[in-house]
Amino acid sequence: MLAAAGLLVGGNLLVEGHAPMKDDVAWLIHVAQSWLDGGQPYVTEIEINPPPIIWFSALAVSVAQLLGSSVMIVYPVMTSLLIALIAWWVASLITRLGIIGSAGAVFILAIVVLLFVPTGEFGQREHLIACLALPWLAWRAGAKDGRAASRPEGFAAGLLVGICCAMKPTFLVPFLLVELVMWRRRRAIAWAGVAGAICAGAAMLLLSLFLHPAYLAQVVPLAIALYHAPFDLAVMVPRGALLLGGVLACTWALWWLRRAELRDGDLTVLLLVFATGAMVIYLSTGRGWFYQRIPATVATVLALCSLVALSPKRFGVRGAAAAMLVALAFQAGARYLPKVSVASGYAPALSYQIAEVVRAQGATRLMAFSSTLGMGFPIVDLTHTRWSSRFPSMWAVRSELAAEQAEGGAAASSVARRWVVEDFLTACPEIVVVDHADGVNYPEALSDFDPAFARAWSGYRRIAGPAGVEMFHRPPDAPPCSRAGHFVSGLERRS
Repeated sequence: MLAAAGLLVGGNLLVEGHAPMKDDVAWLIHVAQSWLDGGQPYVTEIEINPPPIIWFSALAVSVAQLLGSSVMIVYPVMTSLLIALIAWWVASLITRLGIIGSAGAVFILAIVVLLFVPTGEFGQREHLIACLALPWLAWRAGAKDGRAASRPEGFAAGLLVGICCAMKPTFLVPFLLVELVMWRRRRAIAWAGVAGAICAGAAMLLLSLFLHPAYLAQVVPLAIALYHAPFDLAVMVPRGALLLGGVLACTWALWWLRRAELRDGDLTVLLLVFATGAMVIYLSTGRGWFYQRIPATVATVLALCSLVALSPKRFGVRGAAAAMLVALAFQAGARYLPKVSVASGYAPALSYQIAEVVRAQGATRLMAFSSTLGMGFPIVDLTHTRWSSRFPSMWAVRSELAAEQAEGGAAASSVARRWVVEDFLTACPEIVVVDHADGVNYPEALSDFDPAFARAWSGYRRIAGPAGVEMFHRPPDAPPCSRAGHFVSGLERRS
């Protein structure tokens, strides 16, 4: 069992170590590194995620520094160790509660699901949430003969729930739905777990207010004003989400057919309730991004596995559940194989190609005009350059331009454009990556917004770069990047 787990974790680490780190994860590591170097998250870097995920990233950075290793190796190793620990705990709980007799099978299953369902989104915030939520669901399931896990374990599981909700507050919804189901089934309130969740949530809220007051005072209002999702079903419900939603609905139907005969301690229904709540959160964001449905996918896959393992054979429940598992596994494999291809060197990664150009130019400062995080991260980490903006991408500028377009050209908030221009003129990056994939010409929009930017940008010259993006270099004789500015976001102080 341990050998199989080691092979699974090791094989995945080989892929993660030889493929570019996920851009969101690389950006958060950058923010954490800046914080440890004296920067101010939410001031010198604008990040809309709550502080706990930055703290986890800072822990990885600190461990990497202590070991003299690269954080790009340490972070996936830490995440893999967390997965293995949670999988062992869940397997132990389910076995002791009398739901399934083989702890080894549950252990391997949990590792497989938590390693490979997230596919190319390994280490994302939602990936961690899916992992940390499982002990609570297993602890709350319990066997129908009255056995229950210890209160200290419940308190510990509750702590993890509090961490989940601190990382993404909307995940309070699926946890409350789980407790509502337990109440409807006349189960006692899990006071030990509730106490753990409250303690963790309160501690993280107080730490956030103390360490990062700018998050609530500055970033949350900015995110509310700009980071709203248009109601576009084509974006909100891509094909992958349609598949997951259909499988989730069918799994509910299968559970309903066999609910009276299942001897699973309510594990299947709790997984389905959590998956449904997580799916609602995914749809409410309106973005359609895969990583946001990782918790719903993990819970659905585990519910199907529960039906396959524990359902009576009649009415083909096992066969139907297995068929839907194959469908979700095929989807996961289709997303995982491109990462394997990149890790093997068969398909060169765009970030690696951009990094080669940056190194060849000897640049020390980099900026990207793109709404895609991957145009800057992990390129900054790979090239040891300094990121020249407090924003990880042009998401805020794009939102401002979209708001103006929606208002028929009426003046909207210009905070993001002002900050981007000030950062650009302060840092005067040697290399700028321009991406037109989202249909916005950012250099043109910023030039129209501020003449000082237009003068500085006129000196940049396009250079050869990988297909799909444009790369610009600032020659020594270019016009100076300067104007009478105000706030410079700490970039000048750190230069």
